[in-house]
Amino acid sequence: ILANDITEQRENVLALRESEERFRQLAENINEVFWVSDPTKCEVLYISPAYEAIWGRSCESLRRCPLSWAEAIHPDDRDRVMAATKRQAAGGYHESYRILRPDGTMRWVRDRAFPIKDAEGRVYRIVGTAEDITERRSLEEQFRQAQKLEAIGTLAGGIAHDFNNILGAIIGYAELTKMELKENATAHPYVDMVLQGANRAAALVRQILAFSRHQDQQRVPLQLREAVEEPLQLLRATIPAMIEFDVALASDLPVVRADPTQVHQIVMNLCTNAAHAMRDRPGRLGVKLETFLVDAQQPEIGAALKPGRYVRLTVSDTGCGMQRRTIERIFEPFFTTKEPGEGTGLGLSVVHGIMQSHEGAVTVRSQPGKGSVFYLYFPVDNTTVAESRVTENRMVPHGAGERVLFVEDELPIASVGESILEALNYRTTSMTDAVEALECVRANPLAFDLVITDLSMPRMIGTDLAAQLLAIRPDLPIVLTTGYTTTLTADTVHAMGIRQLLLKPFSLQSLGVAVRDALCARVDGGQPHDPAKQNTTSVDSP
Repeated sequence: ILANDITEQRENVLALRESEERFRQLAENINEVFWVSDPTKCEVLYISPAYEAIWGRSCESLRRCPLSWAEAIHPDDRDRVMAATKRQAAGGYHESYRILRPDGTMRWVRDRAFPIKDAEGRVYRIVGTAEDITERRSLEEQFRQAQKLEAIGTLAGGIAHDFNNILGAIIGYAELTKMELKENATAHPYVDMVLQGANRAAALVRQILAFSRHQDQQRVPLQLREAVEEPLQLLRATIPAMIEFDVALASDLPVVRADPTQVHQIVMNLCTNAAHAMRDRPGRLGVKLETFLVDAQQPEIGAALKPGRYVRLTVSDTGCGMQRRTIERIFEPFFTTKEPGEGTGLGLSVVHGIMQSHEGAVTVRSQPGKGSVFYLYFPVDNTTVAESRVTENRMVPHGAGERVLFVEDELPIASVGESILEALNYRTTSMTDAVEALECVRANPLAFDLVITDLSMPRMIGTDLAAQLLAIRPDLPIVLTTGYTTTLTADTVHAMGIRQLLLKPFSLQSLGVAVRDALCARVDGGQPHDPAKQNTTSVDSP
């Protein structure tokens, strides 16, 4: 009888099985693909199950056809990756590329390969890992886009300051011209058109700034009809004439609480997108406002909205429409179907964010070739009454000979400001140097009843000038003007002792009201300045 002690052999077999089991547990439970190939036979010896999750193809299909993984590589990346694989025996490779899954989706993959050599130094195995980096690439792209937008916002601020000064001079002199013309003068409608164009440009600057500085909401009781009509007037002048407008705005709508600037932005974004969907062909752009009752029987919106009354804004088009995959992603930041340079992918995400912040919702219905319809729901505010935004025929307050110092480094604005104030019966002195203006007041603190100063000036900014003027004379009314600021609000300037914050480009109306309000707050001999004693004039505000 022959007997062999196989204890060590069995222990080795068990150890090998345990090692293989640990490898299997590791390889099959990580998110990365782990693979081993034989370069001499062009065979895949092992591929982990993560391949199926990332590539969307079976591991068995790869074993049958070892090059099928490469067939999924995006055509723009394929040559680069295949050239890298030819170098893998020399030292491996490290490549990032796109793959197209059978369901049509695209993934970004980071693939690394390492050669394994035998005792003679020949490469007999290639091992590698591949991971899905789609989310990381998306975040990196969003970060780059955010950096671009930050730079755009900074640029917009600088441009706005100069552009608002130009517009201020145009608006100011146009209004002065209108005051000098008789009501039936031939040139009267021409001046009105100049004012209309200038104010459209000013509104555009405000929209750019509102987006670039992410300003806080200023929700007020609002009639949506008035807030929607304003951007529609701008859009009619910019959208091609072959696109027909179909506008139906109910006149008996309840009040909502909304930010007028953001409503303007919503309408501009949705209508611009609608026009883009119908470009190069005739179409119809529909805008509708109506009262809408939401109840629990409407699953498509009931989950996002509380039951109750809403004002529904509908924007529709007869354009190319969207597939379901696109609809599922349209509210994602930076997602866009437009060509590079035609859009940032932010428009609809901004709309979605605005509606959420307004305690409302936005939904969409669309089919390829049949156009799209967006529904926006604004909750009705039953506690307040909307203040009309109509500004025609407002009364512009006149002065009673008060002495005003107007400080502005831009000579055209200084000149037009002085002219407007003189026309409103103020005795005005304009200066283009803040330091000289300070010395003028220091020499005679009672020389002026009010000071108007710009914020951005070369030798001394307006807030510093105001602080030094108030140190000389604490009761001196001051109005601060600015074409762009990311930090100053009416509350912050009031905390500095400044009576009014006036945004450029100012009109005859806004300048007159700011001066009147600043003087009204002044106490003179224990009695407040009485605005009823001032003269007024009626103007058609732009």
